[in-house]
Amino acid sequence: MIRTDKTVVLNTAVWRISAAVFLCTLLITITAAQQLPFHSLKVRDGLISNSTTVIHQDLKGIMWIGSYDGLSRYDGYTFINKSIADGLPSNHITAIAESRSVPGTMFIGTSSGGIAEYDTSVRRLLSTGNEAVLSLAVDHRGVLWCGTSDRLIRFGADADAPVDVLKGVGNVQQIRVDGDSLLWVTTKRFGLQCFLLSDDGETPVSVPAVQQFDPILIAERSGGVRWMADRNGNFICTRDTAIVRRVITNNTRYHALSIVGVDSSSFWFGTVHGIAHVRIGDAGKFTVRTYGQQNGLPEQVVLPVLLDHERNLWMRSFSKGLVILSDESVLTYPLTPAPLVMNNASAVTTADGTAWMTSSGGLFEIPDPWKNSAEHYVHPSPNESAYGFANALLYDHDGSLWVKYWHGALVQYSVKRNASQRSTLVKRSERLPGKDFPKGSYACFTIDRQGNIFYGIDEYGVIVLRARQYGRSGHDTVRGSSDIRPRVMMVDSAGTVWCGGMNGDLYQLRRNGDRWAAVRYGDTSVFSGHTIRAMAEEADGTVWVGSSAGRVALLRNDSLIRLPQHPLLRFTTIWAFAHSGDRVFIGTSKGLLVMDKRSGEVTIPNGTISGNAVYACHLMSGGRIAAVSEEGGHLFDPSMLSSPTGTPSIVISSFMVNGVEQAIGEAVELGSGQNTCSVEFLAVTYRDRHALRYSYQLRPVDAEWQRWTAQRAVTFAALAPGDYEFSVKALTLQGVQSTVAARIMFTILPPVWQRWWFIAAVLLAVGAVLTLAYRFRVERLLEVERLRSRIAMDLHDEIGSTLGGISVLSELLKNTEPRPGDRAQHMLDRIGISARQMMEAMSDIVWALNPQNDAMEQFISRIRTTAGEIFEPRGIGYTVTTPAALPGTLPMDARRHIYLIVKEALHNSAKHSHCAAAGIVFDVNGRSLMVRISDNGKGFPAAQDASGNGLRNMKARAALIGADVRITSEPGSGTVVTLHYHIT
Repeated sequence: MIRTDKTVVLNTAVWRISAAVFLCTLLITITAAQQLPFHSLKVRDGLISNSTTVIHQDLKGIMWIGSYDGLSRYDGYTFINKSIADGLPSNHITAIAESRSVPGTMFIGTSSGGIAEYDTSVRRLLSTGNEAVLSLAVDHRGVLWCGTSDRLIRFGADADAPVDVLKGVGNVQQIRVDGDSLLWVTTKRFGLQCFLLSDDGETPVSVPAVQQFDPILIAERSGGVRWMADRNGNFICTRDTAIVRRVITNNTRYHALSIVGVDSSSFWFGTVHGIAHVRIGDAGKFTVRTYGQQNGLPEQVVLPVLLDHERNLWMRSFSKGLVILSDESVLTYPLTPAPLVMNNASAVTTADGTAWMTSSGGLFEIPDPWKNSAEHYVHPSPNESAYGFANALLYDHDGSLWVKYWHGALVQYSVKRNASQRSTLVKRSERLPGKDFPKGSYACFTIDRQGNIFYGIDEYGVIVLRARQYGRSGHDTVRGSSDIRPRVMMVDSAGTVWCGGMNGDLYQLRRNGDRWAAVRYGDTSVFSGHTIRAMAEEADGTVWVGSSAGRVALLRNDSLIRLPQHPLLRFTTIWAFAHSGDRVFIGTSKGLLVMDKRSGEVTIPNGTISGNAVYACHLMSGGRIAAVSEEGGHLFDPSMLSSPTGTPSIVISSFMVNGVEQAIGEAVELGSGQNTCSVEFLAVTYRDRHALRYSYQLRPVDAEWQRWTAQRAVTFAALAPGDYEFSVKALTLQGVQSTVAARIMFTILPPVWQRWWFIAAVLLAVGAVLTLAYRFRVERLLEVERLRSRIAMDLHDEIGSTLGGISVLSELLKNTEPRPGDRAQHMLDRIGISARQMMEAMSDIVWALNPQNDAMEQFISRIRTTAGEIFEPRGIGYTVTTPAALPGTLPMDARRHIYLIVKEALHNSAKHSHCAAAGIVFDVNGRSLMVRISDNGKGFPAAQDASGNGLRNMKARAALIGADVRITSEPGSGTVVTLHYHIT
C-alpha cells in the first residue's frame, strides 16, 4: 500500500514535471514563421478584380493585368480599368502582348471575343472564331501569334490576314519568341513545337534534346537564356536550341504551374504549395527555397509569375489580387509582443551564426535560416521581480551570452545549441539590483576583457561590477560620471572603455589603481549637445559615433573627425552601426541605411528595412545583418539584393491646358489663349516610389534643370507665344538617374494679328489699298491735267480768238475817217486797250493752266520771255541767272502766283524805278526755291513799301501759297524783291 502510494505520488510528480516541461516547450517553440516582404494589390487599391488571370509588363514598364472582370493598367501609382463598357469584346482576359510597330498598343486576348487592339480605347477587333484565346506573342517582324483552344494562328505584320499555322493541336498554352530566330510553342496534343523565323516566313525545326525533355512550361527570356519545366519537377536552361543547365529533382511536389527565369543560375517557379526559388551553385549543386502562406504568401497556389524590370516578382491568385515580392534578401520574424523602442532593443549573433534579439515577449533565438530550415524560438524571461523582459544583449569573448533585463538584472548564460531545436541556456552568474548594485533607471552595459562590467544607471552615472575571479565582488562608482546619464558604452580592441551620454559628451573610463574615473574626451561640440546613441568599432580600430541629430564622427588616432552630414541622415536618430568591408550599415529612425566609407554616400538599398525605425543591427557571418525594428526582427543578406535591370523609366501621364486634358502626341499646337499648362509625370517603379525625386526643364524658359523634388506635377502660367519643350527625369533612392528623359513639345500660337499669314495679309491689303489710292490719285491728277489742258485750249481757242477779233475790229474802226469830237473814237481806243489787256491776262491764265508748263524749265523760260517783253522796249538791260540743277515741277497754283509776283516786280522796276539795268536770280537749296528781282533804280523809302496795290497784291499772293516775300529799297539804292518758297 505504501509502495502503491509512493508509486502514485511519484507518478503524479513525474506527470506534473512532464506536463510542465511540455507546456514550457510549447511556450518556447510556438512562434510565427519567418516572413518575406510579400505585398498585395487588391480591389481596395484600385484593381478591377481580385481574381487575376494574366500579367504583362510593356516596354515603358507599365503593368497590364487581366482578370475575369476586365483589364487593369497600373503604373505604380494608379489603376485604369477597362471592361466591355469600354469596348472590350469580353471581360474575361486570357492573354496580353504588345505591338512592336506601335509601342504602348496592346493586343488583348479574351475567352470568347477574339483579340482587341487597344491603347486608350479599342482600335479594332481580330476574330478567332468561336475559340478562346489562350496565348499571344509578337515577334521581331511585328507578326502577331495567337494560340487558341485548337490552333496556332499567325496574323500579318499589321495584324491582318490570319493564317492557320497549326490545327488540331489542342490548347496552345504558351508562345515564346526567342530573340530574332526561334518561336517556341507548347501544345496539349503534340507537346513542344519550334519554328525558325526569317523574313521569308517560319520553318518547323526539330530540337531533339529539348523536345525529349518534354517541357510543359517556358519562361520569358532573361539574360539571354530561357528556363523550361516538365511535369515531374525537372528544369532545363536553354540558350537558343542548346541546353546549358539542368535541375533534376524528379519530385512531383515541384510540379510547376508557372516559371520565370532570373539568369542562368537562378529561377522562380510557382506550385500548389507556394512559390519556390532555385539557386545553382558550384558544380551544378542547387538549393530550393519554398515560401508559402506560413511565410506571408497570401495564397498557397501560385499561378503565372512575372519578373519585372526591377526584379520584382509578380504573382496572380484566385482571390487575393496581385502578389508582389520585391526582394528575398530580408527575412522578417514577428516578435510578439513587439519589441519596445529606443534603448530596449538589441541584437547579437553567436559563433554558430544564431541571431539573438530582445523583445518584450522574451529573448528570441533565430538559427541561421540560410543554413537551417528551423523556425525561430522565444525564451521567456524568468518570472522574478528583478528581471522583467530582456532588453540588452552582449556576447563576450569567452562565448557567454549576457542579458540585461528591464528591472536591472544582469545574467550570464552559456549557450548549448541543439540541432533543429531551441538552444539550452544555462545560467552561469547573475547580478541583481539592490544586492549587487543600487536600484535605479538602467540604461546600458558593457564588459571588458578582464570581466569588469560597466553598467550605466541614470541616477548614479556609471558603476563597475568587479570581476569575481579577482576575489572581490560588489561595485564601485566611476568618479566624475554622475552627470553623464549614459546611453551607450563599448570596449574597443585596445581595451579602452568608452561612454556616450545624453549631453552629447564622450568619455573614457580609466582605471587608476583600484578606482575608475570618467575623463571627458576632447571637443565634442560636433554633437551640439545631442544624445550619443551609437558606438561601434571597425576592423582598423576606428570607432564610429552617432547621435540623435544624425551626426557621425570618427575616433581615429586620438582625434574626433566629423563627417559631412548626408541629407538622408538629417533629422534622424542614429541607433546602431554594423561594419562590413567598405560599407557601414546604420540603424536609424528612417530604417536601415548603408554608407559607402570611401565616398560618404548614403543610400537605402533595395530590400532593406525601411519605413520603420531600426534600433539595433549586428554583423553576422557572411556579411549578413541582424536587425531589430518596430515591426520585428530581421535578417538581411546584402548579397541577395536584386538590382534593377535598368534606369527608371519615366513617362508623362497628363498634359492639361487651361484645365482641359490634352492628347499627348509628337507635338501639340495650342491657341494664343491656351497659355496655362500643367504637366504630370511619373517614374514607372514598383518599389520605393515615394523616395523618387524628379527634375524638369522647360526650354527656352529654364536655362538649367530644376532642383530635385518629390513633386510629380508642375504648372506654367501665362506662357508667351512660342515653341516649348518640357523634359523631366527621375532619380531613385539608390542614386540612379533616368538615362532618357520624358519629353513633350508644344507650341503656343500668337494671337491672330501677330501671325505671319495675318501680317502678310495685312501688308498685302495695305499695299493693295496704297496701290489703289496711288492709281486713283494718278488718275485724278491725269483727269485734272486733262481738264486743265481742255480749259486752256478752250480759253485759247474760244475766248482768246474772240478777244483777238475784238482787238482787230477796234483797230480797223480806228483807221476810218475820224469825226472831230467824236466820242466813239475814244471808246474804240479803250476797247482796244481792254481787249489787249484781257488777251495778255488770258495768255497768263492759259499758260498757268496748261500742265505742260509745270516743269521748272518752262516756268523760267516764261519769266525770261516776260522780262524781255517788259525791259527791251524800254531799253533796260537785264540778266536771268539760274542754278545748274532745277527741281522737276512746280504746283500749278504756286507757279501762277509766283509768276504773277515776279511779273508785278518786273513791271514796277520798268515803270517806276527809272533803272538802267535789272537782274533776275533763281536759286534752289534742297526743296527751297528763292527768286530775287533787283534793279539799280531810284528806290523808295521803306515806309512806302505797302502803300501801293501792287506791293500788297504781291504779299497776298505769297501768303496764299505759303511763300515769303521781302522788299528791300532805299532812295537812290535801287530795289530788291526776294521770294522764298518751299516746293512740296
